[in-house]
Amino acid sequence: AAAEICLALSRRDADRHMVHLREIATRRCFHFYCGLIEYSTLIASLRTCDYPRPLVHDSFVDAIEAIGSEIRFVAIQSRIGDSAVYKASLALRVAEQTHYVDVRPTDALSLAARASVPIVIADDLLEPDGLSLDDID
Repeated sequence: AAAEICLALSRRDADRHMVHLREIATRRCFHFYCGLIEYSTLIASLRTCDYPRPLVHDSFVDAIEAIGSEIRFVAIQSRIGDSAVYKASLALRVAEQTHYVDVRPTDALSLAARASVPIVIADDLLEPDGLSLDDID
């Protein structure tokens, strides 16, 4: 079962923005940095306001539903080597089978926000003494 996740965003400088996730019950944390475009897209996906035209993540969710599929959950699974790059996936339910699609973590989070589905984070990525949400700018 997916734990309840709290998401916060923080601007660090002109080029790097922090995405911070925390399990509500355990307070274990995971964070990573992303660029301005990914950050802006994620902010737009989290907003509940209506836009004059669909955002790309809205269109993606609509297309998945139009073919009779659904997003079950998104997962941030692992770090790629020693880099600051992470592997994420989208779990799609199609005709009683689950298929996994490789996506960027920021896209996974944007899709989770728009489709209102759980976010799963691999245990080995969660840190017990992660950055507190109170410490974020």
